[in-house]
Amino acid sequence: MNENLKNEKGWLARNAGILFLFAFIATISAPYIFTQFSIWPYIDFTNTGSIGDTIGGITAPIINIFAALLVYLAFREQVKANDIQVEALNEERKIRKVESSFSTALTELNWCSNEYDQLEYGGVLGTMAIDELMKKKKHLSEPTWKSEVASMTQKLLGLKNYLGKMITITKTINSAEYRAILSNKILLIHRIKTRKFRSRVLDYSSEFEEVVGKTNEELIEMLTLLKSETDWLENQKFSFHTGIFKSQEVR
Repeated sequence: MNENLKNEKGWLARNAGILFLFAFIATISAPYIFTQFSIWPYIDFTNTGSIGDTIGGITAPIINIFAALLVYLAFREQVKANDIQVEALNEERKIRKVESSFSTALTELNWCSNEYDQLEYGGVLGTMAIDELMKKKKHLSEPTWKSEVASMTQKLLGLKNYLGKMITITKTINSAEYRAILSNKILLIHRIKTRKFRSRVLDYSSEFEEVVGKTNEELIEMLTLLKSETDWLENQKFSFHTGIFKSQEVR
């Protein structure tokens, strides 16, 4: 940024110091030059009153012009400084917005992971809640049991869809590092939580097929992320860490 500002300076700005020094030297040497030498034969400045008026008349416009020039340069530099400040503030706002989006997304992912662990039926949590639900099949009326299975399926499907929404949010974050962190978090939840619950559902595939009306393949597709989504997440991690590795190699 500083280099660009330096290139933008005009001739006057770059040579202001030299011009000011020249004007200063000319001003203080003018009385001596005009009183000691006769440059024009028909003009005599030996009379100090005349020379004083003459030098005053000559130097006053020069000084005024230089004063105006300095005011102009100061004003222009102030405008540039204001532009830099505005740019810095805008950049800071962008950074804060990205950090806020990242923080919110990370909080939501922690909530999603916790919701898998808090999935409950009959006082039992986690994947064991599905086991507990299947044990109740003989003790519940068919409509009630089917309603409970449908509710369990809906909860699992909702959490998987929530991960999909978090992928969409991650794609909007303008930071490779934050995208890599969120991608890694989503993949961990998907591998450790989502797939584990999917496997437990498939252990009771006949019961779920009866209620949900989906085959094993359809249940798998319903309860896990698409391959294109996991590939994108993996690519975010790979691209970011590869970039760091290459940067370290260059050093």
